[in-house]
Amino acid sequence: MTTAVSNLPHPRSLFVTVVAWIFIVLSAFMIIGSACFGLMTILMESLAESEPGMTAWLGVLQSFVVMVLVIAAAILALSIGLLRRSRWARGAFIRMLAASIAFQMLLPIVGVAWFLSMTPEPPDQAKLLVYGFLALWCAIGLAIGLFWSVIDIWLIRRLSAPDVGAEFQPVPG
Repeated sequence: MTTAVSNLPHPRSLFVTVVAWIFIVLSAFMIIGSACFGLMTILMESLAESEPGMTAWLGVLQSFVVMVLVIAAAILALSIGLLRRSRWARGAFIRMLAASIAFQMLLPIVGVAWFLSMTPEPPDQAKLLVYGFLALWCAIGLAIGLFWSVIDIWLIRRLSAPDVGAEFQPVPG
């Protein structure tokens, strides 16, 4: 008895399809939101010229908008690749989730450090209140980051599983 090699594609799991569509929708919302925010910064340029400090802040905001647009476009491309079961997209999507974990854990700490570098030293009577607020802000940010990191770790583990990896293998023959 001979065994024939099947030319049928590997079965497509609902998990990969749902993850891909969730990230397609989220990245589309990111692109729409960033475009609207970018339009707002363009409209604010005339206002910023009348305020000396506003021009620098507006430049930072515009750089942030461009960065979010680039990230959203990359997520959209990776999600479409995941939906099409492209091997390169699966590997890049896993790396993007790993980078997301690092970003989420560092963002609150960098945010507090940036705030402290941009503001003058608070008066003695307000130091406890200001630093307490910043510590609370950082702790809440880390808790939220930890929550999303757990989800990212779960997604990485599922996408790295052999049964899911088989979906991304080329069909023999």
